[in-house]
Amino acid sequence: MRTALLKRTMLASLGVICSIMTGVVSMTLVTSHASAQSTAWEAVGPAPPAVVAPVAVGPAGSGVIYIATFGGGVLKSTDDGRSFRQANTGLGDLAVNAMASHPTDPDQVYVATLGDGMFHTRDGGTSWAPLPSIPSPTFSLTVDPVRPSIIYSGHLAGPRLRKSIDSGATWADANIGLGVAPVWSIKVDRQNPDVVYAGTGGAGAFKSMNAGASWSPLSVASNVFAIAIDPQDSRILYVGTDGSGVFRSFDGGNTFAQAGSPPNTRVLSLALDPSRQGVVYAGTLGGGVAVSFDYAETFTETTLMRGLALSLASSETGEVYVGTSLAGVLKSGSYGAVWSPVAAEPLNDIKAQNIYGVTVDPSSPGRVLVATNQAGMFDTVNGGRTWQEASVGLTSRSPRRPVFDPSDSNRVYAGSLAGGGLFLSNDRGRTWASRFFGPPNVYVYAVAVGPDRTVYAATKGAGLWRSRDLGATFVRVSTPFTDLQGVGVDPNDARRILSGGSQGLYRSVDGGTTWTQVFTTFTDNIVFDPRNSSVVYVTTQTTGVQRSTDGGVTFSAANTGLTNLRVSRAAGVVIDPRDSQLLYVATEGDGVFKSRNGGATWSAINNGLTNRNVFALAIDPLDPRILYVGGASGVFKTTTGGEVP
Repeated sequence: MRTALLKRTMLASLGVICSIMTGVVSMTLVTSHASAQSTAWEAVGPAPPAVVAPVAVGPAGSGVIYIATFGGGVLKSTDDGRSFRQANTGLGDLAVNAMASHPTDPDQVYVATLGDGMFHTRDGGTSWAPLPSIPSPTFSLTVDPVRPSIIYSGHLAGPRLRKSIDSGATWADANIGLGVAPVWSIKVDRQNPDVVYAGTGGAGAFKSMNAGASWSPLSVASNVFAIAIDPQDSRILYVGTDGSGVFRSFDGGNTFAQAGSPPNTRVLSLALDPSRQGVVYAGTLGGGVAVSFDYAETFTETTLMRGLALSLASSETGEVYVGTSLAGVLKSGSYGAVWSPVAAEPLNDIKAQNIYGVTVDPSSPGRVLVATNQAGMFDTVNGGRTWQEASVGLTSRSPRRPVFDPSDSNRVYAGSLAGGGLFLSNDRGRTWASRFFGPPNVYVYAVAVGPDRTVYAATKGAGLWRSRDLGATFVRVSTPFTDLQGVGVDPNDARRILSGGSQGLYRSVDGGTTWTQVFTTFTDNIVFDPRNSSVVYVTTQTTGVQRSTDGGVTFSAANTGLTNLRVSRAAGVVIDPRDSQLLYVATEGDGVFKSRNGGATWSAINNGLTNRNVFALAIDPLDPRILYVGGASGVFKTTTGGEVP
């Protein structure tokens, strides 16, 4: 069935355009079910094709192609893509964020993983060795094309850009003048490798004339996802932006002008044809790939007109490869007139999809909405037997924590990590519209809806935002700090709010006008007991579960029996709607735990849960014996409250 799905969504040949290219807005994923007779949990999907991080094409004549996936590690071909094999030995984490290859040695590749840092192979992926890393995720890697022992890495937090001069053995910060915005793209001028460009989320683009020793801002849009340098004339520079199309410079970045734009103006990736100057490919957030033949002055759609084009790469002969969130890798040698799948079967066999949000429709049994880390949203209306794509209009590569409006389940809110901010659906998650607010690089980690239907959005770096008109408009709420991870509203008193993040937990009893700190540890999730809102649970990555019985004034640890205090960042304590003494909590490493006494003690309930790295957890409000968890291997379901039948 998965093979049939791949053919249905990817096949393109001689006038036949596949469903992903024609705008068909849904696909059905049929999953197989393990027997519920002997295990507490069964896998129910969804399992879309692997999300593809960068594609690296080896030097001309080498026949080498590397594909990095988010969940399946690295695939390698040595015969120009006719066959692929996994190349993961030594990789500590198979969720690859970024990849860069050596300009002349196809056996040397660098990758950055989501949770385990960076790795380097010198034998073509036969083995990988770890490199010194920092805790913040790495989102961009670039090898100097002239001096390949020099590597640049861009990060989400901490030192935003780092540099190594010894093939990754040691690293130094290279941030002077760069600011604190995350670095999405790094490009080195092949004709003068001391010239380096960096694109950021929120602060625009920067240029260094001294190999990263210092940086100067360029006059371009504030949110820059991609940079491309003309291989024949490095004075020609292209920048892909979030919402403003493509900017172009003919003088090495000294001046920029807004050039043309694909129909979708949110340009996530760029590639140039090295065999024909002026040919520019633009991969977009939700609009597929467009191509320009006049130095980005005008763009036309290719036959790939839908989906997230996460990465683009071109070969010396002019072929272009696109890595996508739902259709794997596609290749075109005809300027996008025809796309054909690359590594279709190996990518389809990678049964890995990180799920960072699971939400059950409160008024419709069996209807579940899940947020993947890179492939948008999926939903099921039959408890997981079949799944459909639910991402129309969701122009974000990393949606987070969908939340149903408790008074109207047609309305759903979802945050996102990259490419969108906050999204709103008025049809139970089938279609979405972006709700822009705050700076252009705003990351919405959590959403809460109060009893008066006021919506709160907790952001990283932009604080807390509030809407009193069902998400139509937002205003900033004054908070003691801006780096937020969670927000909770008393279900019985809209004035009582808790917000948490890097500087602990703060409490307001006047709707956010004033705040008092009540907890000092980095806080991820906040959950009020709906039956008794004096009871509040917060979770952290270091101190597990903390419980309050006085409405959040004081907290004490509630961890007896938990073998892992690294509670899931995307799921807090889940409370049985009929019995507040029955609690569930997910951990990143030791699976799911259950408490029968309000958190006094916990016991593991992992029978049948094959992957215990769990990110999301939800309960069916109409049948609390049914729970869903999302993690590194899709979604699992129990119909027995996690107990072995």
